[in-house]
Amino acid sequence: KAQAYYAAQESAAIGIDPFSPATSQLPIIFAAEAEPASASKAGSKYPFLFASTYEDFCPTLRTKLGVQSKVPDGVTSIMEIIINGQDLETVTKATHNALDATCHLDGLELITAGNYGGRLGKSFIHLRPDLQASSNVA
Repeated sequence: KAQAYYAAQESAAIGIDPFSPATSQLPIIFAAEAEPASASKAGSKYPFLFASTYEDFCPTLRTKLGVQSKVPDGVTSIMEIIINGQDLETVTKATHNALDATCHLDGLELITAGNYGGRLGKSFIHLRPDLQASSNVA
């Protein structure tokens, strides 16, 4: 799972478009929030939910959280990006293609990724291809 941090929510909505051409030739399922607002986290205080809003990365809670907020200055929207595919190689290629297609977009401040201690699976895709090649995680 990756997160894209945008200075304006309008930029985040535009940021979805370049992903389709970048990944259209790969057998994957791509999902991005249509109205991006914040990142989510694996787990919840409610047993019936397997994911919930990650408060520390929610731009609308920045003022309420104060120093606990991890949202960078100037960021008003965090889009969560999820790519599922038939194997790790396919998802890795789709991730890197999507990054290449979007890293130049106006308003994009930062792209991050996480695996939350393995709660999303045993695989981790580095955002930089040179690090992926040297990774021992499969």
